[in-house]
Amino acid sequence: MSPDRVPVLILLVCVSTHVFTVQSGVGVNWGTTASHPLPPPIVVDLLKSNGIDKVRIFDADPPVLQALSGSNIKVTLGIPDLMLQALNMSVKAAESWIHDNVTRYVNGGVHILYIAVGENPFLQDYGEQFHTFVVGAATNIQIALSKAKLASEIKVVVPCSFDAFSSKSGLPSRGLFRSDINTTMVHLLSFLKTFMKGLMEHLRSKKGTPLRTGNPPVETFILSLLDEDQGSIASGDFERHWGVFTFDGLAKYQVDLGQGSRNLVNAQNVDYMPSKWCVVNNNKDLCNASLSAENACASADCTALSPGGSCSNISWPANVSYAFNSFFQKHDQLADSCDFGGLGLITTVDPSLDDCRFYIEIQTSRAASLAMSGLFDWMILLTITISAFFSSNLHGSRQY
Repeated sequence: MSPDRVPVLILLVCVSTHVFTVQSGVGVNWGTTASHPLPPPIVVDLLKSNGIDKVRIFDADPPVLQALSGSNIKVTLGIPDLMLQALNMSVKAAESWIHDNVTRYVNGGVHILYIAVGENPFLQDYGEQFHTFVVGAATNIQIALSKAKLASEIKVVVPCSFDAFSSKSGLPSRGLFRSDINTTMVHLLSFLKTFMKGLMEHLRSKKGTPLRTGNPPVETFILSLLDEDQGSIASGDFERHWGVFTFDGLAKYQVDLGQGSRNLVNAQNVDYMPSKWCVVNNNKDLCNASLSAENACASADCTALSPGGSCSNISWPANVSYAFNSFFQKHDQLADSCDFGGLGLITTVDPSLDDCRFYIEIQTSRAASLAMSGLFDWMILLTITISAFFSSNLHGSRQY
């Protein structure tokens, strides 16, 4: 299955501090782990155009929160996992975080409903590095919300992925928390006690999930809104292509997210870079082109070339061109980033093939800083390529 066509992942916010009326509808996760993310005002317009009125963001990014001001979009504001230790150790740290990242934006018109303590602190791949911090961090954030007189408006939640549970039968109703986090979850649920009461009553009812029984629906967020070319590939290349929309806001699915029709609206007023691509120069000796492409992909996103990807069926040297272009676009189309020891060529003819899109990046505020980092990466890449050239002469070259 193509990485940019995989089914979207549904993330459930699994615990909350109080009983309250659950809002209906489906929200989306808005991640910004991209080399050239869409400007926040365009993303907010994209959400509104598609009737999406709930969004989860993974950290308190000021431009994102500023863009959400006055939009009436309900926000779940995330705290990164790496901050949990500090928040666990100090109520003062929690109070400062709430003041800087919640109070000021609530007063500025951002409709924050939840604080998500951690991105995914119980993820099995992380081991136990965050387990001991979750309950303390959640407690201190709750105290800070109370001191800021926001506890009645904003609830604390802890995101749990599917791998927090195990079930031999495959049925969620017969599942248990993983043995390595069971003690922590008991402490957490004790802190989140009229949730425990509601959960137990639901389990005793022996009914299905709330969405199937007509009960108030659980809060559900689709992961994710947009493709993110710098996202983790620890679980597979497909993670960068979980978006309902491509990185530049083009709809990939025909689905109703709340706007009352089945036709999603694309992002508007997207500012692209010039129509230029970097491809392999077929007039050159290409014996080292594959190695240069491999080095380019170490920095740029080439996951579409993976088995099952939208560009997996293009042959050599077209796949080398895809790698070159990915590096070129990531580094803001700098001429030096299409050199590759003389093997690259800048063209104004779109080299896209069938379903394989050779993309052009969008203009973002990060362009200036990326230009400098791009030059630095290119110097490193050139050094690697030169070293690889001598190595390949000694040991032979390989095809990408």
